Amino acid sequence: MQSAMNRLSAFVRERRKLVLVAWVVLLVASVPFASRQTENLTSGGFEVPGTQSAAVDDAVDRFPEVSLEPLGIVLERRGGDAAQMEAAVDRVQAAAAEADNVDLSDEAAGAAKQAAAQEQVVLIPLDAAGSRDDALEAAKELREDLSVGEVEDGVQAYVVGQQALWAGLQEVQKEDLESAEMTGFPVILIVLLAVFGSVLAALLPVGLGIAAVIVTGAAVYFLALAMTMSVFVTNMASLLGIGVAVDYSLFVLARYRDEIHAGRDRGEALDMAMRTSGATVVFSGMTVVVSLAGLFLLDAAVMRSLAIGAIVVVVVAILGAVTLLPALIALLGRRADEPGRVVSATGLLVKRLTGRANRPPRTGPSFWERWTTRLMRRPVAFAVLASTIMLVLAIPALSLDFGNGALAQFPETNETRRGAELAAAQASPGESAPLLVLADFDEGEATSDDNQAALQRYIDQTAGTEGVERVGEPQISEDGRAALVSVVIDRDPESDAGLAMIDELRAEGGQGSGLDRVATVS
Repeated sequence: MQSAMNRLSAFVRERRKLVLVAWVVLLVASVPFASRQTENLTSGGFEVPGTQSAAVDDAVDRFPEVSLEPLGIVLERRGGDAAQMEAAVDRVQAAAAEADNVDLSDEAAGAAKQAAAQEQVVLIPLDAAGSRDDALEAAKELREDLSVGEVEDGVQAYVVGQQALWAGLQEVQKEDLESAEMTGFPVILIVLLAVFGSVLAALLPVGLGIAAVIVTGAAVYFLALAMTMSVFVTNMASLLGIGVAVDYSLFVLARYRDEIHAGRDRGEALDMAMRTSGATVVFSGMTVVVSLAGLFLLDAAVMRSLAIGAIVVVVVAILGAVTLLPALIALLGRRADEPGRVVSATGLLVKRLTGRANRPPRTGPSFWERWTTRLMRRPVAFAVLASTIMLVLAIPALSLDFGNGALAQFPETNETRRGAELAAAQASPGESAPLLVLADFDEGEATSDDNQAALQRYIDQTAGTEGVERVGEPQISEDGRAALVSVVIDRDPESDAGLAMIDELRAEGGQGSGLDRVATVS
């Protein structure tokens, strides 16, 4: 490993301009794709092969006319009158006509206008078609066309439905990520400035973090064209990339500066830093990659996509730390290891104000040398102390409340959550995500007398189940051998009560009605 790092260090030092140009070209080419990385990300990927849910999802193509992802618009009067509410309905109809895979029928628009004359809140159902991702894209288009989050002519519009939640969650993630980066990067820069005492040296780890995130963003864009990539990938890659890139660059840069201060020339110092800290970065990074690869053992596309995003950003951070960073160090020369004028002047001013300017320089071992010596004398005691502190810090994990509800992830004041709550007050909370029951018949078609009778008995039985709001008419597949039934419950399907009802319906599996004797129920 050390000989390989020696050769790499020599190559980077001798061809530092070529390495820098290659990275600049890569970054410039990556920027436009990184800015579009969310375009093809999906809210799906949670399906687990072999489960009943996966069986229903796989059978969706057999029911091309069935709307599996309902969408709707909520109009809330915010100071507007009846005429403004009716005009808002017209805007909704126009937006639905422009968006792909959704439409607003004349009947639904007429009913909405009648309600708009009297009601403060109007729920407008849309006719949606296509896949889950088609509904997600439609929700994004509607959010933009209707200026969701803003009051227009006394009326505020909200897009509601399961995919509307995911579309809103993407917006929240973007805003939170931008806020985190705007806050985090300056803090990181200040800390690095205090550590290195040089603006240029402090900028190197930050720049490497930004480069890693940009290149990974472009990689995510292309990966999403070929495979399922979750909407959570961008946050995972950005946060992990910044941390890892800064951490790895600190290893190399700190060792390089130590070697310079020990009297080595800059070439020797860089080679030593690459042989030691550079090799550590590569080994550490590959260990992280192997650990992340363990997520592939989970048979869910969302977890695999998170693993891929994290692995890509770690690999990019490793490459940057052992190629881009040494090239920049070699180009900057003494400016990478000597304090800048501003920092030197500031430090001198602080020393004068605190009376430390005339003190003789410290001699003897540094704080960290004294700390290391003390620790090595009593390793068992320090190990017990560190373990105790970590266990105390982990105590809050015992009271973690796990959940998968998308709505609970929004702030209470968020427009997406507000719209969902208004829609739930107008209709059943389960309308946004009806449960789908698939009956795949063993023999004959779904419309045969025996199969149809068993299916109707199941529908009647399910409709009488406590917590079921309504059961839709069965939809027959194109081949005629399967039926799909929509079940709307009176609670949020993602709540604990909703999940318990799903388990109850799944366990029953049509046994009471006898449907399980003529069909596979999923």
